[in-house]
Amino acid sequence: MSARTLRPTGKRVLVLPDVPPKQSAGGITMVEAYQRPQGQGTVIAVGGQVQDLKPGDRVAYSWINGIEVEQEDRTLRLLYVDEILGLLTQENALDRFNHIQPS
Repeated sequence: MSARTLRPTGKRVLVLPDVPPKQSAGGITMVEAYQRPQGQGTVIAVGGQVQDLKPGDRVAYSWINGIEVEQEDRTLRLLYVDEILGLLTQENALDRFNHIQPS
């Protein structure tokens, strides 16, 4: 199936998954067979019944959900909107707690 002609319908979302890292945090080179998909990516297109997401949003999802769709030299993932776990933001999580003073 070509993603060039694929437009998500209903409550579906087309996502470009992030590429898994080639090295671990400790600097160990990962063999391709052990590189687990990240479950994060960028929304490419949304179906007509999706209201909370738009192209360009960064999302988290379970890497086992959806179906893979090949587009030229990249693999996209077609998901139901209910399979999206949340939006990823650039906000620093600690900033939300700066107002709390130690007792």
